[in-house]
Amino acid sequence: MNNITLDRLRHHIDKVDLKILRLLAERMIISKKIGQIKSVLKLPPLQPARWKKVLQTRIKIGEDFGLRSNFIQMIWDHIHDESLTEQKRKTYDS
Repeated sequence: MNNITLDRLRHHIDKVDLKILRLLAERMIISKKIGQIKSVLKLPPLQPARWKKVLQTRIKIGEDFGLRSNFIQMIWDHIHDESLTEQKRKTYDS
């Protein structure tokens, strides 16, 4: 009985992980588009005020879902770093 439950839960995690990866890929596509616009507007990829606001709101939302703020900050730092990499690549490679 426990193995069946464990297998079902693991399968469910696999499905959730796939959704997360699809959403991250979608987010990177949007980041590339933002990079293109910033390039045209001669804006730097990093906009500190925007980043501060994004991080604060994501931490708050995460906490509302019962997630630790340190966990959310760590995840969003990585997501943001990758978004900046995509924006810079699109900005300077095109």
